[in-house]
Amino acid sequence: MNKLLLFIKPYHPQVYVAALAMAVIGLPLSKVLISISMFLMLGNWLLEGAVKEKLKLFLKNKIAVVLASLYVLHLIGLLWTSDFGYAFKDLKTKLPLLLLPLILSTTPVPEVKHFRTVLHIFLFALFCETIVGVYNLYGFSGKIITNMREMTSHVSHIRFSLMLCLGIFSVPYLIHKWKDEYSQSQKIVLGSVAAWFIFFLVILQAANGLIIFFATALFSLFYMILKSESSKLKFVFFSALIIAIVAAAVWTTSTITKFNHVNQVNISELDSLTALGNPYTHNLNDKRVENGNLLGIYVAWEEMEQAWNKRSVIKFTDKDKNGNMVCFTLERFLTSKDYRKDAEGVAKLTDVEIMAIQNGVANYRYLDKLSFSDRLYEILWEFEDYRRNGNPSGHSVVQRFEYWKAGWNIFNENKILGVGTGDVASAYKEQYVKMKSPLEERFRKRAHNQYLTIAVTFGAVGFMWFLISLLYPLVVHHFKSGYLYAVFLVIVLLSFISEDTLESQAGLTFFAFFNSFILFSNKMLRK
Repeated sequence: MNKLLLFIKPYHPQVYVAALAMAVIGLPLSKVLISISMFLMLGNWLLEGAVKEKLKLFLKNKIAVVLASLYVLHLIGLLWTSDFGYAFKDLKTKLPLLLLPLILSTTPVPEVKHFRTVLHIFLFALFCETIVGVYNLYGFSGKIITNMREMTSHVSHIRFSLMLCLGIFSVPYLIHKWKDEYSQSQKIVLGSVAAWFIFFLVILQAANGLIIFFATALFSLFYMILKSESSKLKFVFFSALIIAIVAAAVWTTSTITKFNHVNQVNISELDSLTALGNPYTHNLNDKRVENGNLLGIYVAWEEMEQAWNKRSVIKFTDKDKNGNMVCFTLERFLTSKDYRKDAEGVAKLTDVEIMAIQNGVANYRYLDKLSFSDRLYEILWEFEDYRRNGNPSGHSVVQRFEYWKAGWNIFNENKILGVGTGDVASAYKEQYVKMKSPLEERFRKRAHNQYLTIAVTFGAVGFMWFLISLLYPLVVHHFKSGYLYAVFLVIVLLSFISEDTLESQAGLTFFAFFNSFILFSNKMLRK
């Protein structure tokens, strides 16, 4: 018992570091660990005593107060909300916005070794989750995955991609800042971990994560150009920046060109009957293509249906797991392989491909685990399909246009103060009805844009407050917060464009923890 009491004595470093460690392990691996770490940090902070003095210290720290003011903004938003059940649930999720700036700004600055230890543990936790992802992906768990979102079972693949980006860029930071502390073999291990994370990011096929990684890499090169004192290094970094931009432009242009390519056909040369003697339908007015192959030719619906129903438990006229009709998913998949849409074409499909179609995979290229160009192809197809029929339902990227349209309309109706902390969900529900949105009910979600979500919730006043809280730490200390914080902020700010990063526990805690931990591990920013 005495040993236990000694361990939990006020501000015992082991408790503090253990809590930080559990927080960063919990981010990719466990919501329970996140909650426990918050409890440990708060408990240690209270046991340390001198609460009044620490509150005074907190109130003197302008950066800490500004960061915590985001939570205060949500409290103020209760004044004009009507759904208090939703509001209190939201306040509970966002409690780290208040607790972490309060605790980390008034707890003694961690030693350098503790700071590095936390980053090392974060990298280790990310690595563990990538191993779990590969284990799931290649079927070792007994489950065949055709949707990469299922790889990361403990956290959203989008949130995890943000964590991977921070992990990747924290490696060169660690190696450069403490180059004398690491042996050559340790540097190789860290570099290998970063390379593995990049590889896994490609496998994960989270478009947001890959775009954010590339943009952050460009920012890092630009940062090095500004900070480097050597003209030779400046030239190297500048050359790398230009090469990266040109390479990305060429690759994107090439992928778009391939997407738009159509294999020409001569209608007089098309067979009129299937191998079983049934007539084909050839619709050359249907300009849709898969991998350059026209969707409307060599179609024998009845024959295809009979062949499919013999092989699949999900019937031809049922919906796949993405909510689309199996018959149309099958039609696209066969076309993507340049198979005819008949019994012969269905017979050529492997069992894995049958399962993929059941899961909503409409093009065999989407099964390629190592190609981001196939993910870009899928996004381009979403845009093309949206342009043709005007319904974004089931398309993860173009659905956001409908979300943003609804959010913008809500904001225009509540410009000054927004709808309040608890009324966002109900406001969206009403807006979709008012807009007569083509989105199916199950796809009618919130903004998927953190800036717009804040504007909808708190109006123009709250939106300006939100921007100030994000940029104030940089401005008040003349952009001297350091490379790691700059990289973290770039990752977060970019994620806010296409995701409600702060509306989930994992995303919110990721933001709140590293925002405070990196800042308040800097003695200069304690002033």
